[in-house]
Amino acid sequence: MNALYEDELQKALVGVGINAFSTRVIGLRGDQSLRHTVYTRERIANFSDLHIEELANIFLYLLTDTGIHRLSIGFNNDEIKTFSIFDPFNMEVHKAEDLVRKSYYQSHFPQIHYAEKAAFIDRAYEHLLQDNELQRLPYWQAKIRERNQRLNLPSRDDLRCIFKRLPSLRSMDNFFLRSMIISLFNSTVSLSFNCDGTQLMAIAGFDEFLKNNF
Repeated sequence: MNALYEDELQKALVGVGINAFSTRVIGLRGDQSLRHTVYTRERIANFSDLHIEELANIFLYLLTDTGIHRLSIGFNNDEIKTFSIFDPFNMEVHKAEDLVRKSYYQSHFPQIHYAEKAAFIDRAYEHLLQDNELQRLPYWQAKIRERNQRLNLPSRDDLRCIFKRLPSLRSMDNFFLRSMIISLFNSTVSLSFNCDGTQLMAIAGFDEFLKNNF
C-alpha cells in the first residue's frame, strides 16, 4: 500500500480523524439560506419536544442496556433510526410516539450487558475476518485488527451527560438541536442544528464542547 493511498485514508472524518479520546471538533457548514432565516422561522413543538425527558431516558437505555450501537434521532420529524449488533447490516426506523411505550421498546430491542457489547462486536469481527473475501485483502485485515484492538466503548457517564443535556439543547430560543447521531463503535456524536450546521466530536469531548460554545 503506497504512501499516497495511506494519506487518503487519513482524510476520513470518522474512523480515523476522530477517536474516542480526541478533543477535536469538526464543524460542517450547511445551507447558508437556512442560517439567514433562523430568526424568522416559526417553531412549533412536536411529540419529541413534549416528551423529550422521557425519550432521553429511553435513548440512554437503548445504548447501554440493549444491542443498539448506533442511534440517529430526528427531532423535527420524530424519526428514530436504530442499528443493532444483533443485526448489523440492518437499519430500523421507529416513530418517537411508539418508542415511549415500554411494550414497544422491550419487544424490539433485545437486552445485553454493556460490558458484553464490546466483546460481542470483537467476536463478530473475528468471524468476519475469516471470510474468503477479506482473506484476499491483507491490508484491510491488518487495519481492522489494529483499530479493534483500541476498541473502547464510551463510558455510561459520558452517554448520560449527553442525554441529560437534550432538553436544553432542544429548547434553545434560536439555534436549537435538529438531529443527533451517536455511534458507540466510533465513540462519536454528531449534532445538527436548525441553522443547518453540524458539529462532529468524540463523545468524551461533548461536555467540553458545550462549555466552550453555549
